[in-house]
Amino acid sequence: MNSTPKNSIDLAWLIRRDSIEMTHVSGASHIGSDLSAADAIAVLYFDVMKVDPKKPEDPGRDIFLMGKGHASAALYSALANRGFFSRELLKTFYQNGSTLSGHVTKHNNPGIEFSTGSLGHALGVGVGFAYAFKQDQKANHVYVLMGDGECQEGSVYEALAEAGRDQLNHLVALVDRNRQQGLGDTQDVYASMDLKARFESLGWDVLEVNGHDHSAIKAALLSKHEKPLAVILNTIKGYPVSFMENNLLWHYRFPHPGEEYDGARKELLAIKPKDLADPYEEEDKDL
Repeated sequence: MNSTPKNSIDLAWLIRRDSIEMTHVSGASHIGSDLSAADAIAVLYFDVMKVDPKKPEDPGRDIFLMGKGHASAALYSALANRGFFSRELLKTFYQNGSTLSGHVTKHNNPGIEFSTGSLGHALGVGVGFAYAFKQDQKANHVYVLMGDGECQEGSVYEALAEAGRDQLNHLVALVDRNRQQGLGDTQDVYASMDLKARFESLGWDVLEVNGHDHSAIKAALLSKHEKPLAVILNTIKGYPVSFMENNLLWHYRFPHPGEEYDGARKELLAIKPKDLADPYEEEDKDL
């Protein structure tokens, strides 16, 4: 047995286990966001996108942009586990001198197309990529993962309108709808926003799926569409760690030593895929 993922289920588990470790060791925030996005990222990198870790700048590659750049641990884990860089680098997350900063950064990190963290910008960049691919009659696709709170940004609205007007069918926007943002529930912050209606009114095709169901995510992302496509992922912030689920505390908190760190590890180990090795076997011996 080894810890190399054989499918998207393996990769999602590794993303979650890495994210727990990385945020615990570094004291970094946003574990709830890492966990809710893990399944979508795993499906993208294992089943959907045309990317090659040996040729990260291949002109024929698909483009991934992480709008919710605060969920950086999840993306770094996916890239490391798919071979873009060493898993050893994950140990440096959020440390002085590391290339793996607290928000997604392109600098010296193969596989990352654009630095993000200031919310609302990735979709506009994605529109630019998609427009170029359409003009040049290329087959590349652009995938942009955003948070539902991020969709309140005016820059997102403008990018949606532009993509719909130009029918940029190379573009796929994924919305991690975990229904929470930094300071509250999205319903309390912006009660009138109907995501599906907004996308459709601006000329997008829209699909809505369980954001933790790999088969449903894959089918949606690979579906044919003549317009830009929005895939709304109904997720649970903090999933599947029971005491983190739907708890806004875990937007900023990291797993502290003792009950929190141990509890999160125990719950993840209980659902570890049978033939996947735990890369933190030494750390987890104490459980």
